[in-house]
Amino acid sequence: MLQKAGWKEGSGLGATGSGIVAPIDRGSIKPGLTGLGAGKPDDVSAEDDEFDIYRKRMMLAYRYRPNPMKNPRRAYY
Repeated sequence: MLQKAGWKEGSGLGATGSGIVAPIDRGSIKPGLTGLGAGKPDDVSAEDDEFDIYRKRMMLAYRYRPNPMKNPRRAYY
């Protein structure tokens, strides 16, 4: 995409070509340190009781319900 805009490999970014040359590194991510919401709330685990399993199954059914009128939906979960 940048090449279509006139950028050449090895040159810097910007109108004068004086910007950064190396791509930005995303940094190191420590394993096990994920943020809030990284786990799926609808995954059934071994310690779930009948109600939790039912609730998670209904949450999935609600998320993937048919939408024949193509109305926009809100992300509740």
